[in-house]
Amino acid sequence: MTFSSLVTRKVTTPNESTRRGAKPRYIVHHHEAGTSFEAVIESWRTGRKQGSCHITISNEGEAVGIVPEQLRAWSLSSATFDGFALVTEIENESGAPNWAVSALAHEKAAQVTADWCQRYEIPCTREFVIDHGEVYTRHHMSYPTACAGGLNLDWIVARAMQIMAGGKIAAPSSPSVVAAVVNTAPARTGWSYWEPTGALARRVQAALKGKGRYAGPVDGVFGEFTRRGVQQTLAFSGEFKGLIDGLIQGGGCLGIQTYAKRFGDYTGPLDAAPRTASWTGLALGLERP
Repeated sequence: MTFSSLVTRKVTTPNESTRRGAKPRYIVHHHEAGTSFEAVIESWRTGRKQGSCHITISNEGEAVGIVPEQLRAWSLSSATFDGFALVTEIENESGAPNWAVSALAHEKAAQVTADWCQRYEIPCTREFVIDHGEVYTRHHMSYPTACAGGLNLDWIVARAMQIMAGGKIAAPSSPSVVAAVVNTAPARTGWSYWEPTGALARRVQAALKGKGRYAGPVDGVFGEFTRRGVQQTLAFSGEFKGLIDGLIQGGGCLGIQTYAKRFGDYTGPLDAAPRTASWTGLALGLERP
């Protein structure tokens, strides 16, 4: 079983599962929402806490292996997204309301990010290196949360890129100043995924079913197979060239709007932030012969 070479010790946990053939495509960083590193590790070791991660990082920058990379950690209350994720949990050096994270922990998180991006060919960008809250706001999976607290994901990605380039690109601000900026909300990266509910969601599902791209219930509840149907529609018309995996991200968001403009009378902007008008246009395009 594989762990990063950055891991200095390993702790076993019963809180792990098969990835069911999924391959890591995202890196998800969490904060522990706590300042007792060993207590959290012990709760995973015993299985008392129904959660886990692949690597947990202390305030001193120690990386401890919990779940082997071939297996799925329990971190997002979404078996689908957990199957695609490599996950860290990072100790806080202070509690609420700031949930600050040390500079040493940030540095280790950047090193782990760089290692995973290189070994699993994950793009080192804020589209693929995200926090727990963004799994919900961008992908509509998991649940609303303020996690990752005081983590500065923008800094982590910039530093990981600098590590991967062997120092050939400029480093971000020194980790010594992370504490001054860590509680600033991270900038979004140019796209925003949102799903319709109610009658519009059912209309989209019915239209997908009519094209033979969705076999589930027309219940207005978007899930993996509804999203796969959307991706298949976009791929068929040339608006999407990614994996049909049920995880709609930036390219899929733009594809929804492009399809809606081509086939569904959508007149809004192509800003990769589909909302009601974009989904209505998608449904109309599907409904047309």
